[in-house]
Amino acid sequence: MTFVADERGRVPFALVAALLLVSSLTYTSGLVHEEPAEPVSPRLVEEATAEARIQLGSVAQTADRNAAAEPVTTVATTRLGRLLADDPFERSLELRIAVLARQDVVANRTTDGSTVDVTVPPITDEADARRALGEVSTTHLTDDRYRVRLENVSVTVHRDGRVVDDDTIALETTVALPSMAVHQRARTFERRLSAGVTEAGLERGLTTRLFALAWVRGYAQYGGAPISNVVANRHVGVLTNDALVDQQVATFGRADPDSRRGVARAGADVAVADGVGGMESLISAEMGPDDEAAKPEGAASLGAIDTPSVMDDSHEYDVGRGADEAFVDFVDGSGLDDALSAAYRARIRPAATARQTDYSVRHGGSRPANGTPQFSYTTTDRTVSGDDRTAGRGSTVLRYDRTVTVTETEYTYWMVNRSVVATTSTERERTYDVSIDVRCRYDAPDAPGGRVTRECPFGGTARADLEGEAASAIAGRFGGVDSIAEDAVRGDPSYRWRAVSVDPPRRARERAYASTADLRDDLRDVDVAVEPASMASTANPASRLSETVHRRHDRLVAAPRSYRSAAAVAEFVARERYLDAMEADLDDHSSTFAGMQDALGDVMADHAVPSEPPAGEPDTLSPIASSVEAEPRYLSLEAQRGSPNLAARNVNVFTVPYGDVADSVSGVVGGDEESTSLSTATSTLVATNRALAEEPDPQLRAERDGLREAIRQSLDAVREEQRRALREGAGLSRTEATRALDAGYDRYGSTAARATAIVEGTISGDVAASLPDSLSASERDRAQVALRVATTEARDAASVSVDESTVSAATDRLRPHVREGVDQAVRVGTHRAVSLGKRRAMRSAAAEIPAGLPLTPVPGQWYATANVWVVSVEGGYDRFTVETPRTTPIHGDDGTVSYVRESAAVTLDVDGDGIEETIGRNEPIDLSADTGVVVVVPPGPAGVGDTNGVADERSPGW
Repeated sequence: MTFVADERGRVPFALVAALLLVSSLTYTSGLVHEEPAEPVSPRLVEEATAEARIQLGSVAQTADRNAAAEPVTTVATTRLGRLLADDPFERSLELRIAVLARQDVVANRTTDGSTVDVTVPPITDEADARRALGEVSTTHLTDDRYRVRLENVSVTVHRDGRVVDDDTIALETTVALPSMAVHQRARTFERRLSAGVTEAGLERGLTTRLFALAWVRGYAQYGGAPISNVVANRHVGVLTNDALVDQQVATFGRADPDSRRGVARAGADVAVADGVGGMESLISAEMGPDDEAAKPEGAASLGAIDTPSVMDDSHEYDVGRGADEAFVDFVDGSGLDDALSAAYRARIRPAATARQTDYSVRHGGSRPANGTPQFSYTTTDRTVSGDDRTAGRGSTVLRYDRTVTVTETEYTYWMVNRSVVATTSTERERTYDVSIDVRCRYDAPDAPGGRVTRECPFGGTARADLEGEAASAIAGRFGGVDSIAEDAVRGDPSYRWRAVSVDPPRRARERAYASTADLRDDLRDVDVAVEPASMASTANPASRLSETVHRRHDRLVAAPRSYRSAAAVAEFVARERYLDAMEADLDDHSSTFAGMQDALGDVMADHAVPSEPPAGEPDTLSPIASSVEAEPRYLSLEAQRGSPNLAARNVNVFTVPYGDVADSVSGVVGGDEESTSLSTATSTLVATNRALAEEPDPQLRAERDGLREAIRQSLDAVREEQRRALREGAGLSRTEATRALDAGYDRYGSTAARATAIVEGTISGDVAASLPDSLSASERDRAQVALRVATTEARDAASVSVDESTVSAATDRLRPHVREGVDQAVRVGTHRAVSLGKRRAMRSAAAEIPAGLPLTPVPGQWYATANVWVVSVEGGYDRFTVETPRTTPIHGDDGTVSYVRESAAVTLDVDGDGIEETIGRNEPIDLSADTGVVVVVPPGPAGVGDTNGVADERSPGW
């Protein structure tokens, strides 16, 4: 590069001419001494300083290249190192410029006996180094271009061996310093390799990949695939390296092609080892191990990491057995009776009318002559005759007809000469016909829907019963018919309404029961679609079911526009009250499930496990690298010539549906922490039986026998609850109940089969099929629903659970058999060594071992199974090199600057004594990530989780 060709730091020629003119005047006046002489040419000074400026640019580029090759990331613990503390890399670059400038920024121009020397003071000690560092500065302009300023540059003018003038100036030049940009990107890369999941970086990329893999493998396991380790360290290693490749591309614009190929090979190896589900779905079929061109620079090694479709798939959750439980509570409690009683109530009062039909007067006695009346008095006598009572119509319940005779007799005493000598009487007799109507007003309950008649909507036996109740009330609370008739003759008094109750007819009860049972069956089928992925945090199936039932309330009740009979009122009052009870139960379930979600969320928060895959990965920066080279190309969990470059740990939180953490979450709904559910114990028994069928193991058989006996005792407790339900709920005798139970249980030939039928609920239908033929439709229905509820409640009751130690002992002994069998089943070429039957048996056994946390807010309502994996990785590259293009190549660097990160001390001969001083360290690029994944599958006996007995998996380097 020549001065003429160098375009950096150019200024217009007009400005140069003006400067030359001014400088010539300055130098002419400044260099004139007592003896007149030829002035020093300003051009000579300018040429010398221009040469020094060019040398400064070359020094800066050389320092830039050296700083990139040995970047200082941590300063030395020396006084010289502390000079670089505020920004080790930039300050070390400026120190390199200062040191090289003392050696290389030297210019000399001579003409006509005059010499101009441009020099930089040497560095001989620490004080000089401190001063020199303060005299160098770099200022960022645009892109990778910087203004480099060097102060305290001496310009000395000699004439005939004498110093005729000297000055101190500052040199400035504009030059590209690509090391600054690539170092900033390297720092960004480092930050990304330790950033949290909310920021762009390794942890976010690893988390995204973990969700993709864990959900694919988790659902494959749920579907019966022989997967005993859903998330293994072998998966973590491949996914971490793949995320690292993505971060190389996102940060520098390209990745090490060998790293990409290494990820592809490792992913293929893991896919072969797995044999089923997960890793192979992430490997791009387009890229072979040596086909770098098969992928664009920015593509991930394992292909596009998309959210697995199973995370978006919804599962249907229905009210199901909750409707049965609410129905039994409604019928066995006072719900149905109260609804019927409310519908069969009325108010009555008599209304009497009196009509006079006869009148007569009779006289008795004779008035004496000359007699005077002394005094008189009157007596009244009422006589009621008749006993007619007829049934009324409409709002008249009864009609009574009576005849009331009112006799008034007036007695007068006569005196003669102050003595009573005679008595006369006048008898007036009036006869009345009295009609008494017993009126009814319907005491209507708050019935749903339409208008309720105020008339008495009773018919048949209810009407007859109402008549009897009315007659009793007339005879008792109203004083009797004769009294009412007499009162009517006196003046038609009014009476208050009095309440009477009617015994609901059997047919009305059957109608209300049947209609409510129909509503129960409709409610059982009410369902909502919920994505299991969201159930670990926000989605609440019970809440959504409650909202759906609330929204469909009127449609489910299906009340008529008007009511014409008490039986209809009773029917729909019963339906609405049952529905209200069901809604209240769902609200309670929702609250309980939310408590479980909160408890599960606390466990996840404690381990920084997100509830869903993060979005927005990766955040790509502008490309700056021409090449990236990582050593080793693939960070292996196994030792490669020393310590491994990657260490991983992954912990499966809920390896089985019991244990301390599971108990802390399940404790929201109660339960015995020392026992496991019948469902879990049954799954373990089935898996154990399948393993023993292919490979004898006396110890496993002994553990199996103990587990089977414990389950058998639990089945006896379930059976006793079923018998009680049949006797109390359906009215069967003990003999009838026992006969039906024997017939149902005899359909299954083993303890495991019977336990499975109880867990799955099919035993209820088998027993119901053997109920006596003499039962009515409602009695049979009542027996069936009582069986379903009793089976569910007994299955999930603490008294039926199995001791945790018994299940654990069988599971611990079972796992090695299953793990070995599964490994053989998926290992290439083992079809000769392992029979097809054994491979199938081991796959089935693996699928039956329970794992995960059942999300069951109440007995019988198993909504899903969740599991959590907590993943941590640590490691780093031994050497990481980024080459970036240089806009103005210098000799020997082929147009690029190589930025190298490795573990090494950085030295520099600062004082020029030939001994390099340590100014800091170049540190390798490290990584760390702490994240995890949660998987939620629909309800099922096996659940989801690691069943190989290794809950805490650690790589050799951890």
